[in-house]
Amino acid sequence: MFVFLCSALLAGAPPVVPGHDRTGDGELLLGELGCINCHAADPVTTARLIPRPGPILTGIGSRVRPGWIAALAADPGAVKPGTTMPNVMGHLPAEERTRVASAIEAFLGAGKRPAGKDADPAAVTRGKTLFQEVGCAACHGEQVSGAVPLGDLAKKYTAGTLAGFLQKPLDHRPAGRMPTLGLNEKEAADIAAYLAPTAGTEPATAAPDTALVAEGRKQFASLGCASCHEFESGGSFVRSTMQAPELAKLAGDRECRPAKWDLTPAQRAGLKGALGEISRPRELSASESLKRMLAALNCYACHRRDGIGAGGPVAVPEEDDGRPDKPISADELFRSTMPEFGDEGRVPPTLDGAGRKIRASYLRKMLAEGAHDRPYMKTRMPGFGPAQAATLTRLLESADGAKPSKPAATSVEAIRAEGRVLVGTGGLACVKCHNFNKEKAEGVPGMDLTIMAQRVRPEWFHAYMRDPQAIRPGTRMPNAWPKEGPSAIADVLGGDSDRQIEAIWAYLADGTRAAVPTGIGNRRSVELKPQGEPILQRGFFEYAGARGIVVGYPEKVNLAFDAEQCRLGAVWQGAFVDVGGQRRDRGGRFEHPLGTAVRVFPPGPAWAVLNDPAMAWPAQSADTKFRGYEYDPGRRPIFKYAVGGATIADVTVAAVFDGKAGFTRTMSLADVPAGLSFRVAVGTITRRDDGWYSIDGALRVRLRGGSARIRGDAPRQELIVDVAGTKELVEDLSW
Repeated sequence: MFVFLCSALLAGAPPVVPGHDRTGDGELLLGELGCINCHAADPVTTARLIPRPGPILTGIGSRVRPGWIAALAADPGAVKPGTTMPNVMGHLPAEERTRVASAIEAFLGAGKRPAGKDADPAAVTRGKTLFQEVGCAACHGEQVSGAVPLGDLAKKYTAGTLAGFLQKPLDHRPAGRMPTLGLNEKEAADIAAYLAPTAGTEPATAAPDTALVAEGRKQFASLGCASCHEFESGGSFVRSTMQAPELAKLAGDRECRPAKWDLTPAQRAGLKGALGEISRPRELSASESLKRMLAALNCYACHRRDGIGAGGPVAVPEEDDGRPDKPISADELFRSTMPEFGDEGRVPPTLDGAGRKIRASYLRKMLAEGAHDRPYMKTRMPGFGPAQAATLTRLLESADGAKPSKPAATSVEAIRAEGRVLVGTGGLACVKCHNFNKEKAEGVPGMDLTIMAQRVRPEWFHAYMRDPQAIRPGTRMPNAWPKEGPSAIADVLGGDSDRQIEAIWAYLADGTRAAVPTGIGNRRSVELKPQGEPILQRGFFEYAGARGIVVGYPEKVNLAFDAEQCRLGAVWQGAFVDVGGQRRDRGGRFEHPLGTAVRVFPPGPAWAVLNDPAMAWPAQSADTKFRGYEYDPGRRPIFKYAVGGATIADVTVAAVFDGKAGFTRTMSLADVPAGLSFRVAVGTITRRDDGWYSIDGALRVRLRGGSARIRGDAPRQELIVDVAGTKELVEDLSW
């Protein structure tokens, strides 16, 4: 049986490893104490233990106060009670220990001294508040059981160097145990002032004796400091020369020399049991590895998963009236800007099922850099660096059984506009409770809708929309659709609940480029209302681009024409457009349809010369030229343009087909070259027996003139008309 005895020759507090305290995982302790940095292990065991390197020490002399390095090296537990740094000089006599520690500081410090601004006394109060609110207290708060100790930071840092470290901790500690919280310069300075209120600048000193520096380099290598810490000197990294037995050979009553910790009985038992497992190496499952990594990074300080994590009892500082401490729930450390939002607005979300919920790309970014997606929650999501983020993402996906997302069943272009209607105040009024592209909601500001599609997986979104309570019990998110049967909003997509959810997803997938829904922003409305004759308006319009022309008809049907590509961009029913923002902002914003039943046509040119029928449709057209417009007797615009040598006059008239509103579009052609083709639509296309084509089940098209064909596979089929020899092409649109 393996036994691991680590006794301290000097007094000190036990190392604090919150992950071990929460899980009792002895192998985690082997990794967090850095045992495998000195004691080599096989690759399977090394991966299992999650190696934890120490901080990068290159340039440390410019970051910490003189004397601090020597004091820590001589007796880590005395300088920073609870540290996981071993007392590598604990076996040396006191005088020798002082000499060696001074030499190591001379080598690492190289005569440099920290500089920076003095602490601002007025910032102390602000820093204390930030420390409690942004997430520092979850790991380092004195009232938290098992808090990671900070030590006397005023003896270590100046205010300026501590602030610099708080802004970019991963530069010096890439292992991620001290993550970044995305602090700006002022926030970091305020927290530094709170943690090191007496810190000031240090005067420069002369370079130390070269012999002392050389001795420090030798000791840094031979004592094993270089096994844990990276230090670059003279263009190369110092390598450890300490000889340590392999981890699997630590047997019997072998004592760990010279590494010393004052371990608790539970920690000793955990290490003993872990060493017993080393002789039986095995790969951990994704769930086991994930649990260990979440514990190592102290994610459980804020989050819960599988019943482990924040929410357990902690101690509170004794009150001034002398009454005994009262235990509180750990989640009471979390605060919200909207107390009325309840726990959902202040407590970090559970990690159960996170791998099935969050997109891998967003998980990696969020875990690497941190995030603050919930504006009502004061606690911030920390970032652990790219390496840790990649591993965590892989483990979360594997443990939760995440599968590749299925493509949308319907063409995105066909339903995106319907999603905008549903999100706005004329539909489900999502914008009443959710911010939109940083525009604040009227009520409790839920997560910004424009980051939704980049954050979560479409299948999770669909399930959540169908039954929010089943996914997040207790959430305030209402159930907008019945579990069975049609939607209450029957005039959008025929009341089909699944298609409505798909439409919202397609709309939100545009992110910050999505057209602003109704009900957002403080805009002065200038709604154009056609009466008696059509209204034509030029400017920046959604689906028509920067050279857009929109036409509203008294018959309550409307169109958007892209004069750049000479194509029909969209048609819709009901209200026309609101140009208030465009007129106020001097035309610099894209306006969008106000009505419903918006049908969107594919971007890119509508006309092209295809020398081969199988030729791919071009993304751009260099020979399309818009030549203005004139009006017919009914004040309907006749758009004129030239394509590939052909000239075209294009006029659209409101019509009714089988009781449904629509358009009849007549395109008169002259000088048509061979191969000139017109692309009608892209999507899932079916030719019906009555001569109409169905586009994604949402739009009907009937053609007269030319030779039409369908090519490609759904949902990216193309309906193309060869107009060679054709003088007039008529297109009926009904929806």
